[in-house]
Amino acid sequence: MAEYLLLGRAAKLKSNRPVYLSRSRLSTSGTGRVIRNEPEFEEWLSSCGALICRPETMSLEQQVFMFNNYTTFIGCWGSAFHNLMFCRELCGVTLHILSGWGMNPNYFLFDAILGLESHYINCLRPTPGAPQPGPTPHRDPRWFEHPWYKYSMIDMDIDIGLMRSYLAENQII
Repeated sequence: MAEYLLLGRAAKLKSNRPVYLSRSRLSTSGTGRVIRNEPEFEEWLSSCGALICRPETMSLEQQVFMFNNYTTFIGCWGSAFHNLMFCRELCGVTLHILSGWGMNPNYFLFDAILGLESHYINCLRPTPGAPQPGPTPHRDPRWFEHPWYKYSMIDMDIDIGLMRSYLAENQII
């Protein structure tokens, strides 16, 4: 698919400029999982030279192009990273994934299948006082019993201080 969509437009040398996969403009439709202080984190990342991308506003072709032309991706854990399966070559691609204590184990499986170098940073915290979601008619109530599901559907805040330290210490920013 990447070959078809890129038609030779992929860079011969990938950029190591960090790309942040933002969720800040996603419509949650009442499902939760808003990252409340993400705009503040994005502002800091942008001031440090990171490229802020919003995959939901990009065409498939634009997303494939992005994932094939950069090597360093930062973002809150989620399906945006699944677009890496459209990369022609994953060698040298590194992910820095903002996560919390309750992770869906499928993300680790995805990383293993693709052979990704992924770093999960425990920096997401439940937003104090944010409403907790419950089962809805379109979701099997048994899903709600899993700790990772409960955690994945609540509003969160990024520990920005921790992320600044992590990104600086690892010379990403």
